[in-house]
Amino acid sequence: MKIKRLHCPNCGAIARVNGSREVLPRLRTAYAQCSNPMCSASWKVNIELSKALSPGSNLFKQAAKPAHLSINEEDIAIDMAYEFISRKNKRWSRDETVEYCADYLCHHIDTISYTRASMLAARAVADNESSHLINWRIDIDQSTSTALIINHHPTADEQIKGLGHEQRVISLRELVEFIEARDQAEQDGILL
Repeated sequence: MKIKRLHCPNCGAIARVNGSREVLPRLRTAYAQCSNPMCSASWKVNIELSKALSPGSNLFKQAAKPAHLSINEEDIAIDMAYEFISRKNKRWSRDETVEYCADYLCHHIDTISYTRASMLAARAVADNESSHLINWRIDIDQSTSTALIINHHPTADEQIKGLGHEQRVISLRELVEFIEARDQAEQDGILL
């Protein structure tokens, strides 16, 4: 995609687009700078293909995939969040991924709040990060809201070796300390 003409919102001079990168298949981020040396404002521009104005030729059409029909908007939002996360840019941080996914959900679902979209995006990111841990499950104990119970269900190989079911309890204090440590590590530039 090429932008033919872009005017600086600050002084009105023609702006130069210095480069762009693909964020998603239908979204590019471009970097522009005012050509007026007295202004030199710069900004980031998002270019999105939002609606087809005329249908394309069937010559390039891909085979249709069956769509999953959702009963309500919550299911649709969850499906959209998982789809967005599965195609995310690998250079994004965890927080950027949640933010961009929440923006995407709010842009495409009129009735969703940004808070709810952020929670769905965070859930999709967490599920994606944990997808390889198929033997571990979190059970919510209804008797307390201050602890999580994590169960490890042994695989067939682990059962042959005599390893059985394991159960661990994590307190809310431990969870909060982990989150605070992770946030501090991200601020310090250290990845956990």
